[in-house]
Amino acid sequence: MAGYVMHLAIGQEYAKRKKIENVEEFLKGCIAPDLQDKKISHYLGQNRKSRLAKFFRK
Repeated sequence: MAGYVMHLAIGQEYAKRKKIENVEEFLKGCIAPDLQDKKISHYLGQNRKSRLAKFFRK
């Protein structure tokens, strides 16, 4: 649960600073990756460490 709260708090601050017009849709996008299987949306390896290189290549 804390993951969603953190994503939303950071998203709200970003939206405010960058003057995002449709804040509701933007915040939906902030939490969307957590609504999926994290193996797909978070580029995690078997040991649950991020695979940022794979993310950037894709």
